[in-house]
Amino acid sequence: MNPLLIKSFRASADTEGRVIAAFSSAEGEVAAASGPSDLILGVVDELGAKSGQALDVIQIGHADVIAGGDVDAGQYVTANSDGHAIVAEPAVDATVRVVG
Repeated sequence: MNPLLIKSFRASADTEGRVIAAFSSAEGEVAAASGPSDLILGVVDELGAKSGQALDVIQIGHADVIAGGDVDAGQYVTANSDGHAIVAEPAVDATVRVVG
């Protein structure tokens, strides 16, 4: 891991470490992303956080993330329903936000 920019947010739910983070519906709060159309902003550090606590998100640099399937080097990834990294495979006219 080689993070260059880490920003703290309030966790809107209990969030495990090393998952893809996305904005929640409450302003200034984040949690694990729940799919490829979420507003992804980075990867949660290894500690994670309980709901209402400070949650550190790595926004620039290298970060370890839990894989939700096979991912090859160089592939763009997005989040599955658990915030785990999966290969981004956008369909025609679909919005897929990626990390990487």
